[in-house]
Amino acid sequence: PIGVVTVAGEIVDGDAGPGTAGGDRIAELLDDALEDDLAGLVVRVDSPGGSVLASEMIRDAVMRHKERDIPIAVSMANVAASGGYWVSTPDAMLQAYIEDGYEDFLTRVGEARGMTRDQVDAVGQGRVWDGGTARQLRLVDEYGGMEEALAWVAAQAELGEDWHPLY
Repeated sequence: PIGVVTVAGEIVDGDAGPGTAGGDRIAELLDDALEDDLAGLVVRVDSPGGSVLASEMIRDAVMRHKERDIPIAVSMANVAASGGYWVSTPDAMLQAYIEDGYEDFLTRVGEARGMTRDQVDAVGQGRVWDGGTARQLRLVDEYGGMEEALAWVAAQAELGEDWHPLY
């Protein structure tokens, strides 16, 4: 037989039922189907997305079927956005997308901050820096809030004291 699993509605954590796609429930259905010796699998996705954790659980379960070397098709209905698309994406494709985005990030930050790609990568890697450390790493120019930013722009524009913000 060919297995058919539907991911419909918002993807949520847990066992949520009809109208929503509970990540635990759908992953369990897919895992139960591993015992059925399927000849193939169709995953029908009609979801605006939702929980990343639940989407990843469903995608992992689909990948367990893929490891059996059976044909798998993802049929996208009206919507397959965000987490709905996530469950439809194999590891290599998703990883390539993430890596490509990170390379763009490294290049843009490097250009903006006068740093090489490797210098940015050395301080990047998804880490979060406080203001003092960010300044030491050349990721920010000055300390301050909105008032300081407004004053700096006014000074750069040579406005003197005759200016006001327009929100």
